[in-house]
Amino acid sequence: MSSPPQDDNGSFVAKKWKEDSNCRKCDKCSSEFTIFRRKHHCRRCGNVFCQQCSSQTCSNVPGYTSPQRVCDECYVQSTVFAAAEKDGGGQRVVPFSQRPRERKICMLGHAAVGKTALAQQFVNKSFMEDYTPTISSTLRKVVRRDQHDHVDYEIVISDTAGLSSCDMFKPSLCIGTHGYILVYSVVDRASFLEVPAIHSSLAQCHNDVPIVLVGNKIDLVEKAAERQVTSEEGAELAARLGCSFIECSATRQKAVQNVFSTILDLIVASEKDD
Repeated sequence: MSSPPQDDNGSFVAKKWKEDSNCRKCDKCSSEFTIFRRKHHCRRCGNVFCQQCSSQTCSNVPGYTSPQRVCDECYVQSTVFAAAEKDGGGQRVVPFSQRPRERKICMLGHAAVGKTALAQQFVNKSFMEDYTPTISSTLRKVVRRDQHDHVDYEIVISDTAGLSSCDMFKPSLCIGTHGYILVYSVVDRASFLEVPAIHSSLAQCHNDVPIVLVGNKIDLVEKAAERQVTSEEGAELAARLGCSFIECSATRQKAVQNVFSTILDLIVASEKDD
C-alpha cells in the first residue's frame, strides 16, 4: 500500500490520504478497479485513481523532492494555475467539479452490423454510405441526460473491429469502460448468433456491467428485405443475458439517440446503486 507524504515534522502533507483497500472505483471516472485497472494514489490530494486519470507528474508536490504522480485535477492546479499566476493571470481553468463527467462506452459486435454508423450518427448526425472495416476509433460527445439533470457527461465511444466467436476478446477493451453496446443486424442472422459468445467473453473480463443489446438495420426490413431476426428473438435473448434491448436504424436516425441515452442512464443508475 502507498504511504502518504510527510513534511519535516512527520505530518501528512496531503489533505487526505484514502486507504486504497477501501476503494473500489476511481475517484474521477468511477471505473471499477480490477487486475487490469490498478489503483494509484495522487501524491497531492491523496485520493485514488486509475492510470488514465493519474498519468501526469508534477515536480512541486509538497513533501517530495522529485516529480510525483498526481491526478488530472491536481496537475491542472499545480501547472496551469501556477503558469497563469506567473504570467499575470488572464487564464480561466474550469474547476474539476464543473467539467463533464467522462463515461466510456465500448461498441461490440460482428463485422458490418453498423457499429461505426451508429456512433457517427449519434455524434455527428451523419451516415457513411461506403462500408470500411473499422480497426478501432474513438468519438466523443458531451450530453445532458435531461433538463432536470444539471450534470454534463462526455460520452467517449470506443468503436471496435468486428468480433466473432473465433476472436479472442481483448481484456484491454475493459479498461476504463463503464458500459457496452452489443450490436447485431436484424438482416444478418449470423451476427445475431455470435452475440452469446461475445457476451460470454465479455463477462469473463468485465462482469456485472451495463449492456444494451441493439438490433440495427431495421430500415432494410422496411424496404422489404428479409428479416432474419425477429423483435421477439432479440428481446428474448436480451432478457436471457440480462441486457436492455432496442431496435434501431443508423441510416434513418431511428432510435439512435435512445440507444445512447439508455446506456448512459444504466451507467448512472449502476453508480448510484454502489
